[in-house]
Amino acid sequence: FNSSVQNIFRYSNVAYRDTLIIQNETDGLLVVNDVDIEKYLYGVVGKEMGYSAPLEALKAQAVASRSYALSNKGKNTRYDVGLDTSSQVYGGYSAELLPGAKAVKQAVDETAGQVLYYEDKLVNAFFHANAGGYTENSENVWIDSLPYIKATSSSYDEYAKSYQLYL
Repeated sequence: FNSSVQNIFRYSNVAYRDTLIIQNETDGLLVVNDVDIEKYLYGVVGKEMGYSAPLEALKAQAVASRSYALSNKGKNTRYDVGLDTSSQVYGGYSAELLPGAKAVKQAVDETAGQVLYYEDKLVNAFFHANAGGYTENSENVWIDSLPYIKATSSSYDEYAKSYQLYL
């Protein structure tokens, strides 16, 4: 990559863009990438959905991921979202260099600013790869009862074993 064009840095063998914040914590360093939401999504959508997914599926993931990230903004005083499956998988700028990343960027760009609302409130858009055939009410998984996260049949999950793994 050409780091003279944009602010690119590496940490733990992963390239990131924009700003790096390092905080000394009692148990080690806390490293935070401060990045614009749309650029952040360039590093999330492909990691969450797979780079060879259809464009419309990537767009749906972009909207869900954007909604999730923005609904969690400010909830933690040290950072907004993590970088693994406990939050959203974030691959930084390195994810933008993988095969198929052009479609991910297109999906993010074509849905720029689009988010999900329920009764005029930003949705905390949880998502997962497989529900095992049935989803669960939010209050049975987390503390809050969210009216837009209710148990429902997920019939396509029965075919999950035959799906091609998207990486």
